[in-house]
Amino acid sequence: MSMTNETKPAQASTKPAPGKSVAMQSKTGDEAADKAIGTALKLRRGAGNGDAETGEIRDQSEEVTIAPAIANAFTKMRENGILSKATKAARAQAAFQTIRLTIAPQIEAMLTLHEMFVMGQDPKVKRKPITMLFSPTGVGKSTMAGQLEALMMADAEEGTIPVLNVRLGSSGSALQFYEAMLTGAGEDFPTSKDTTTLRHRTIETLSDVGTVLVILDETQHSEKGSGFGSAITAELKLLVDTGGFSIALLGTEKAKAIVMRDRELVSRLIAPCSLDPLVWHEDDDRETWIDMLSQLEAEMLRLELTTGEVGLCDEEVAEALCTACSGTIGQLMCVIQHALKVAIYDDRDQIDLTDIAVAVDDWSIALDFTSDNPIWALLDG
Repeated sequence: MSMTNETKPAQASTKPAPGKSVAMQSKTGDEAADKAIGTALKLRRGAGNGDAETGEIRDQSEEVTIAPAIANAFTKMRENGILSKATKAARAQAAFQTIRLTIAPQIEAMLTLHEMFVMGQDPKVKRKPITMLFSPTGVGKSTMAGQLEALMMADAEEGTIPVLNVRLGSSGSALQFYEAMLTGAGEDFPTSKDTTTLRHRTIETLSDVGTVLVILDETQHSEKGSGFGSAITAELKLLVDTGGFSIALLGTEKAKAIVMRDRELVSRLIAPCSLDPLVWHEDDDRETWIDMLSQLEAEMLRLELTTGEVGLCDEEVAEALCTACSGTIGQLMCVIQHALKVAIYDDRDQIDLTDIAVAVDDWSIALDFTSDNPIWALLDG
């Protein structure tokens, strides 16, 4: 395997001290704090001032005294460049989040939704189609839906919303189901305690704005209230019959079990979309994963987030990343974003495999997405 950017296994496998953050590992140049600042700085506390322990809401005019030790610590961090590193890291991460990659499975899913869109436009199709795309978190469902929405809106007539992309809230009620669509269509106060009234308002409003495809994201939330197994599935069937627009249901795997309980609704579905995690040992998936890494590295260079190639496309590195990130683009992007931060706090303009290994520890393992870090094993080898 070719190690790029002077990444040496022996050096790279030096793991950070456990329990220490990136910022804490940066050199401050002054271990001991000066004497406490004599006069405490005071700030006027603003809104959102609840007490975390008691739950009581403090008066907004209450003054908060900054502890001298805290003020001194921030002074030291400013003097030693730690705060400037934090600013640089924040800006790099913000730029990183603008990256959008072209991934074959996402494009295929977009094509299916485009078919739904065309059928929604066709007056000959009396019963508009409904489909579902339920897969694990991080495969790119919401990104795909947002990109399709943006594409359709780019060619839309002023005042129209051809694709309405909304996320269901956590209440799981039929009322909230309609309120989400009405809010997405521009209604300011879509409140009512009557489901029938909201249904009619939704159909009328979406007709007025020319909606032909409704994407309902986070469908799994509907289990928490009256449930997708009853109230909302009944409303979906009515919308398919009378609404005049196609419907795509997006969510995690939990949503599939909810929908499948209503066999009458299932019988009206067209074949579901597929957007699953990539499996390294599947030839097509492996090719897609490596292509995705190639695009990611090129975008990072274009945005000047790293000064040279990282070596993500090296087959051993790519396989280790696929394993660490469960074959999902969402986890991959979070890991590489954190690796950028690690490098910046270490005063480097280029990330390396050590940074990525640390990022897998700090993000993937810390958040229980995986229990193993194959990047360290790769570097130690």
